Amino acid sequence: AWGQHNADYYYKIAKDLDSSRVVDATSGWVKENDSDVESLHIYFKKIKLKKSNRPIIISEFGGYSFAVNDHLYNDESWGYKGYKTLNGFQEGLNKLYLDQIVPSIINNNLAGCIYTQVSDVESEINGLFTYDRKVLKVDESFKDTMKKVMEAFKHD
Repeated sequence: AWGQHNADYYYKIAKDLDSSRVVDATSGWVKENDSDVESLHIYFKKIKLKKSNRPIIISEFGGYSFAVNDHLYNDESWGYKGYKTLNGFQEGLNKLYLDQIVPSIINNNLAGCIYTQVSDVESEINGLFTYDRKVLKVDESFKDTMKKVMEAFKHD
């Protein structure tokens, strides 16, 4: 809800400018009527989707955090779910995707999902990379998990 207002009005402007584009009118927050997708932000709870007349996009989820010493912006770090070890962080991500995202794709017609976030941003340490982009916090097991997610998206 970071300043979202008149989403239906701006949706119509965007579609008039280029009707070929998919428009996520409210990105998980203050819902109005017009949007090309059902956009959800899901934190702090298990991912359970309800059926929708529009394609479902989880436009923000996860936010798992792990602090990598000597690669922090400052001491005021936070995330939505913190892990004490790198191994725990990686296992948590793998489990999130395999136990919640993949079944949502297959069973609830999930059309896409966007993890929060690719890299740490200042105090937010919920990225896959540290804020300085020097440490990737995931290993080969995450690559294998992403392959399974992509295979699930290929279903008929």
